[in-house]
Amino acid sequence: MHCSGCGKNIPFGGQVCPYCKRDKSSDQTATVAGVMAMMVGGFFGNLIAGFVGMIVGAFSLGIVAAIVSQLGKGNTAKKPPRARIDPVPPIPAPKLKPPQPLPVSATIEDRLRRLDSLKSQGLITEEEYGVQRAAIIAAI
Repeated sequence: MHCSGCGKNIPFGGQVCPYCKRDKSSDQTATVAGVMAMMVGGFFGNLIAGFVGMIVGAFSLGIVAAIVSQLGKGNTAKKPPRARIDPVPPIPAPKLKPPQPLPVSATIEDRLRRLDSLKSQGLITEEEYGVQRAAIIAAI
């Protein structure tokens, strides 16, 4: 089936042309009416004159159906509807908890063990380790 708006070949199913977004329900109605008229013309042509009558009847009523469907449309060409696309809200960044400082009540041994584990995990350098260790020992 061809879209009456953009003229591109489109699938029969659906209510809107995927290219120009025009309502194509009237195009579908005209196509179905034309096919039905051709079938009726072919049936009566076959009853009257056999196979040749069937061909002539289907062809003639198909032309009549096409003319009638075009007359019904007139010059009511509508602009295709504007598609409104809602913006997608941004996804908020996850809130990260700040690192928890050591509690004041932590013993000097606990603080030194934590400092050693940070150094062994590679999270602090040897120089940072030395500075922090000296600060903890100086607080004694």
